[in-house]
Amino acid sequence: MQLTTFKLGQATEAEYAALAQFEQQIRHERTPDEPLIAAPLLIKLWENLPDFIDYRVWAWWDSERIVAAIMVHMLLLDTNRNLADLNLAVLPAYRGRGLARGLLQAIQPTLVEAERNVLVSATTQSVAAGEHFAQKVGAEARLKTHVNQLILAELDHQLVQQWLEQSQHLGERFELGLWQGPYPEAELAAIVDLYTVMNQQPYDDLEYEPIQFTPSQLRELEQTQMANGMQRWTYYVRERSTQALAGFTEIFWHRERPHVVQQGDTGVFEHYRNHGLGRWLKAAMVDYIRHELPMVQFVRTTNANSNAPMLKINQALGFKPYLSQTMWQLSREQLAVYLNNER
Repeated sequence: MQLTTFKLGQATEAEYAALAQFEQQIRHERTPDEPLIAAPLLIKLWENLPDFIDYRVWAWWDSERIVAAIMVHMLLLDTNRNLADLNLAVLPAYRGRGLARGLLQAIQPTLVEAERNVLVSATTQSVAAGEHFAQKVGAEARLKTHVNQLILAELDHQLVQQWLEQSQHLGERFELGLWQGPYPEAELAAIVDLYTVMNQQPYDDLEYEPIQFTPSQLRELEQTQMANGMQRWTYYVRERSTQALAGFTEIFWHRERPHVVQQGDTGVFEHYRNHGLGRWLKAAMVDYIRHELPMVQFVRTTNANSNAPMLKINQALGFKPYLSQTMWQLSREQLAVYLNNER
């Protein structure tokens, strides 16, 4: 077998095609009941990454197939300059041959050169080999999360209407609005500030620093999200007297996967909390999905298990655990110890 490396955004047609096929196989193992994401959609996403993301791939090839790969994702921002996100996977038939170790060995010079000392990766309960390998390497479980799912056929419509009616009094102080597609240019600076509310979500023991995007970076993120046909809707609440944005919730939908909506970020600034704004936003969005996207069967969102306020709202709406995930952290020094001991 052959080991090669390439950058996303600069890969060849053959590299993209092989990586897409590999990614489809890995995703099928994690969620076997889900239809595969079409290869062109994955490739479009990789071809349109923002300039502030350095995304590299190291891959083992068996003939013209990728059978094991590690994708290293590094943000080129003012914060988290010491962090690298690793996505390591090996096809089931190729496990136990030392391919994962070889990939970790291969990325070491890049980690040293980029001064990335904190390594983060995720595993799911559906692939036991991932958790076993994380423990073998010496990584520490730092954040427990779930993908939670709402089955719309089971939605309590009366509860949603009750929440919307109970939120009517908020209209005296706050305005509820909807952005469909790209954010309005006139609002962009305020929306950049709004996104900082997500820095307040729990990261538990992960060494993760707050992120502050610039307006141009937020536009780059939009372009990446929508390059392959993804559509986004964002509900927001604004304080009428100050015109300040207080909170938001967003969803993503693709015509090639019409049965599912991905619930993205939801957040309310701390000084506007305890008024019911989060519940108002979530109820409005679910009601919108039900009426405007009737083809959708499932709404899925990822929550930290420690995010009690958001879980309280989601569980009341009927969200239930769909997929358990663990975020692991490993220092570069710990990785070196593992690699040296495995010689």
